Amino acid sequence: KQWYQRRVAITAGKVTQATRQPDNLFFMKNGTIFEAGSTVINIPYANNSMGISLKIPNATEDHNLQCQVAWSAKPYSYSFFVDVIEIISQPKIYALAGSSAVVSCRATSNNEEPSEMYWIVDNKKITGETDEFHPKQQKANTSTTLEIKQVKTGLDTMTCVFVFGEQSFSTITPLKIIEIDITRGAALLNFPGQSTAGCTLKGAESKPDEVYWMYLGDKQTTGITTSEYFVNNGSQATTIIKDGIDHDSNITCYFKWGTWEVFKNVPIEVGELLLPGQVFKVGEKKDLSCTIKDFGVRPSKLTWKKGGTVLNSIDILSDNTETQWKYPFSSVSSGDAGNYTCTITMGNDELVKEAVLTVVDIKIEQPVLTAQYTSLTLSCVATLYNNVQPDINAYFKTFKINTIDLKRTVVTASQHVSELVIPEAGPENETPYTCVFQFTRPVVINIETAPVTPDILTFSTPPTNQYGKVGDNAKFTCDGEEGNSEAGSPSVKWVIPDGTEVKIGTSYTIPIPVDGLTVSCVITYNKTVLQLKKEKSTDCDSALIPLL
Repeated sequence: KQWYQRRVAITAGKVTQATRQPDNLFFMKNGTIFEAGSTVINIPYANNSMGISLKIPNATEDHNLQCQVAWSAKPYSYSFFVDVIEIISQPKIYALAGSSAVVSCRATSNNEEPSEMYWIVDNKKITGETDEFHPKQQKANTSTTLEIKQVKTGLDTMTCVFVFGEQSFSTITPLKIIEIDITRGAALLNFPGQSTAGCTLKGAESKPDEVYWMYLGDKQTTGITTSEYFVNNGSQATTIIKDGIDHDSNITCYFKWGTWEVFKNVPIEVGELLLPGQVFKVGEKKDLSCTIKDFGVRPSKLTWKKGGTVLNSIDILSDNTETQWKYPFSSVSSGDAGNYTCTITMGNDELVKEAVLTVVDIKIEQPVLTAQYTSLTLSCVATLYNNVQPDINAYFKTFKINTIDLKRTVVTASQHVSELVIPEAGPENETPYTCVFQFTRPVVINIETAPVTPDILTFSTPPTNQYGKVGDNAKFTCDGEEGNSEAGSPSVKWVIPDGTEVKIGTSYTIPIPVDGLTVSCVITYNKTVLQLKKEKSTDCDSALIPLL
């Protein structure tokens, strides 16, 4: 018995131990000489043997043949069977780099199963499952498949082999590897939930019949842009802009030829870009912070802008693990106020977040001093620099007073004045006060002044009433405490009721008149118009008058 793969079949017959040359040696089928377009080659008689060879150029069917030899019309024959094997395989398969692929192969035999089936890849015989390949065999229908678990560049051909008896038949299936490069998408959570995903086909041998996108089981019809097909490298690019994305998902690109297609999932990452609005005080060293949250993909670039002007642009390396980037201010000025944007680039997408920077110049106006037991007014002025009016609550705080009467007056749209009035200031009010402006939009931010301690001016030596006999000298003494840098040093003078200034200095001596005398000690501070004034008088010592 002989097996031949459907293409060319060659069979041969031979007569041995023939003491004389046969008259005829030929092949027979169904009682007639079999040639059927074949080539017959006779091997001449020699050494008691003679042969014949039959070449069938297009073996398409099985044959029951007899090799017949005859001497003087007396034939002798030997019957045998020619089994023509047809191996059916894919003429070529296309596979996506990095994905799996399945190659199939089948042998047709009308009479029996192959004794063995296996694959040859990279000159290695594959009979069982490996890390790279998984062959499956079905001898009943003489078929075998080979699963390539991950298609890699350089894998060009797969050969399937069928063994019948001592004969092996094989066929080669070329593998054409196609690549799809993707550009991942990214979207901001609910703002506006739009992303751009991209696919680039490489290594195709012909232009796809159709290029399309699928999302959540639905074929997409809008927002798609597909380039022309480039024959030189078999490439074609397609992108899609997808709206309404509110969770991490995949969008899939398809390239289709007839009934065969390749596809690739493109991940779309949904996360947040945080750039909170801020309120900075003039002169502070501060930073604006831009933070990404919940993105699995890394950004490739970050750009800071103020209005439409680019402040700086940073290329972010793929191995950079940062999630927050800062724009610094070494010393905040009024000119820094405005609208800032942080833009991060992820694949084809640029995600933008805008925030308002409000700059405040805040101070407690001087002087913060008064005379003891007179009214003390603390005035705090906040000047705002930006185009957006935030919500403001302004108040004073002190380390000792918990409840303070607050009066706030809005002077202009950009200037806010808060006043704290203490009707009768005393030594207990000589404590640090801090003016605090609280902004409640977009977030709660407190801007404080440096603590300021009022100076409550009072007498270091208050004048006292004097008593004595008429004609005796009455000596009044008076002095004020040293003021702070704003108040300066005290200046003392003495004034009688009609306003006449009678003496300058800390003491005043005068004879006691019959009707007594009233004088006032007036203390003036060099740098203010505040005055301390206290009236005292002299009188006769009435207890002594009867003794005179």
